[in-house]
Amino acid sequence: MKIRNGFVSNSSSSSFIVAFKKLPKSIKEMQDMLFGDEPYYKNPYYYPEDKKYGSEPSWLAQEVAARVFRDVLEPIPIKELAIHFRGYIMDYDAPDRDSFSQNCDGHDQWWKAMEEYSIKAAENFIKNNPGAKFYEFEYSDNDGPFDTALEHGNLFERLPHVTISNH
Repeated sequence: MKIRNGFVSNSSSSSFIVAFKKLPKSIKEMQDMLFGDEPYYKNPYYYPEDKKYGSEPSWLAQEVAARVFRDVLEPIPIKELAIHFRGYIMDYDAPDRDSFSQNCDGHDQWWKAMEEYSIKAAENFIKNNPGAKFYEFEYSDNDGPFDTALEHGNLFERLPHVTISNH
């Protein structure tokens, strides 16, 4: 039997590119955009017997909105958006994901095709969200139950967004 000594990690993170037609000016506006009238953000991993990830059944929507509001940084310049989309092809939700990798013959061709796909995906996202500004958020299940819920709980489901798995 093999025994591993040392640190073993199975953590993940996800990036979210979110299109805001109007950037919220307050936590309350962010809360309205993310949750509407819903007062709570449910923990997708709530299991009473699991104290690691399921410690809280939900969090106040205001608390989650405050975190997201705090995490808003500078918008991604349009000309750089394709760079942020590079990981999108790796995501299971990406359209044509299977045909993409089947049509590549070798590592160099794969990277070239991924670059082209990223540009097309970014162009479509821009086209489908005219006048929007784009922001990137990243949350990791390595940062505790709260961030795990932000990463895996459909946080941006009410806003146009793309999820990129950084596993």
